[in-house]
Amino acid sequence: MEAHPSVLKTVLMFTPIVLIPAMSMDVYVPSVPRMMELLHTSQASIQMTLSIFMFGMSLGQLLMGPLADHYGRKNILQVSLLIYAAATLSCALAHHVLPLIIFRLIQSVSACGCIVCAWACVRDVYSAEESSSVYSYLNGAIGLAPILAPIIGGYLLYWSDTWRSGFFFLSFWVLGCLALATWGIKETLLVRSHQRLDRSVLRHYWKILKSEQFLRYTFGAAMGMAALFLFFSISPILLIQQLGVAEHHFGFYFGAVALVFFTFNMVCPRIHRTLGNAKTLLLASVFFILGPILMILWHQVWGLSAAGVVVPTLALYIGVGLIFGPSTAGSLAPFPQMAGTAAALFGAFEFGIPCVLGAVVMHWPITSMVSYALPLLGMGIICFTWSLIAVVRK
Repeated sequence: MEAHPSVLKTVLMFTPIVLIPAMSMDVYVPSVPRMMELLHTSQASIQMTLSIFMFGMSLGQLLMGPLADHYGRKNILQVSLLIYAAATLSCALAHHVLPLIIFRLIQSVSACGCIVCAWACVRDVYSAEESSSVYSYLNGAIGLAPILAPIIGGYLLYWSDTWRSGFFFLSFWVLGCLALATWGIKETLLVRSHQRLDRSVLRHYWKILKSEQFLRYTFGAAMGMAALFLFFSISPILLIQQLGVAEHHFGFYFGAVALVFFTFNMVCPRIHRTLGNAKTLLLASVFFILGPILMILWHQVWGLSAAGVVVPTLALYIGVGLIFGPSTAGSLAPFPQMAGTAAALFGAFEFGIPCVLGAVVMHWPITSMVSYALPLLGMGIICFTWSLIAVVRK
């Protein structure tokens, strides 16, 4: 990358890389019911392969951030991609659910290097205002994963008749990303900016945690990720198992929701230029209140149906599409000298909070969207109140 590349070039360069964690979640979602059958295991065990990925993404951020600040973005990115490729191939070859869970954990920790290094590279090169646009476009690109990956995964399952095909697909994908990282991306961390790798890392974490701005925007991103993760977990059970939607058609239902996410990620930079970070976050939190309320009302009036799963989620995902760009930019803006460490802590909360929520929700009987709506409604109210206070203070 040049000293100050165009936004378009940066987005095109990093899109395949930042898609890796999202593709890892989405491409095998249509295979979840089939995996339960062929691996002779329970719904809870298969759901653990999703939850453990979120846990690893949370834990791995705390490791990858300081490493990226110390050794450089490109080095950590290349090593992460190599480990990811090996772990993904091991997932494809697993014959029992326990090894699959273990390799999913390794896969997720290495996937952290992709996100942390991408976010840190953007913060290295662009100003806080410019970076918000880049983050929104990259998050919009990530929105392509829920549109395309379940469709790809569903048809891979349909054509190959094995859930392993999704993991083989991911292995080839990441090898292409490794080539891109090796020959297309240059180091963006200046030598004089390298952070020491010692106990000072803990002091940096504490300094970041004392920032009210960091906590407010990070909570917004965690709320958005919770909406994504819980829908990944619940929708195949409701649509495929309970409503009988065909596995290779599932991706189209999923994609309709993801298309709204993608669209509003794309328009978010324009809204952000008008409203700024704080007001955009406030606007997003309004949809996090309206969407869950609509889910609950729909269930009470019409009961469980495919439309009842998808239509209320469309309203919610307007907020999801608006929330990631300003949340990422707002949380990292105060820490230009330790962007990797800040991005790591940001990611730890962004993935850790949904992981805890998912573990709780998946213990409830999944018979409607109500179990999805209630925790998001609570988070939406908190985020709205917190954002409103920040706007009033200004």
